Order: sequence, then structure tokens, then C-alpha cells
Amino acid sequence: MEFRIAMEFMEEGDLSKLIDNHPTGLHPSIACKLACDIMKGLYFLHQKDFIHRDLKPSNILLARNTVDSESLNYTAKIAGSHPLSFAWFLPS
Repeated sequence: MEFRIAMEFMEEGDLSKLIDNHPTGLHPSIACKLACDIMKGLYFLHQKDFIHRDLKPSNILLARNTVDSESLNYTAKIAGSHPLSFAWFLPS
């Protein structure tokens, strides 16, 4: 059996790249927005009884906020948060 997963393209890469590109730190408003997006994603997953198990900056995908493309507004999404993207194992 073969599975394929199609994910939304997030043109800004991941959070680890954004952090690396800002060695003096992110602007507080950007950091707060990203933290809120991440918490909303985790809340959604936990409401569905899913646990991510590998949450790290490289698994937080970023896109530009299409509402305000002139500013540094980003939208964050958790990679691997769709139920089909989880690896399932039978208990031994």
C-alpha cells in the first residue's frame, strides 16, 4: 500500500529559516502573531485527540499574510498536522 500526501505550498519556508535570517530576533509583533498561529494549530490538533510529537521550528511552515502583503505579516501552519500525515504503528 502506498500513501501520498499533498500539502499546501508555504512560500516563506519554515520558522527555522526565518529565525536564522533575523539574528537579532524577530519583531515582537511578528513573534506574537506566529506564536498565536502555532497555539491555534496545537489547540485544533488536541481537540481532535492528535499529538504532533515533533514540533520544532523546521516543522512550522510560513506564508505571507495575503491581507497585508506590504508588511512583514506571516501566517504559520504546523507541518504534519493533517491526520493522514501521521505515521501509525501497531502495538507490539
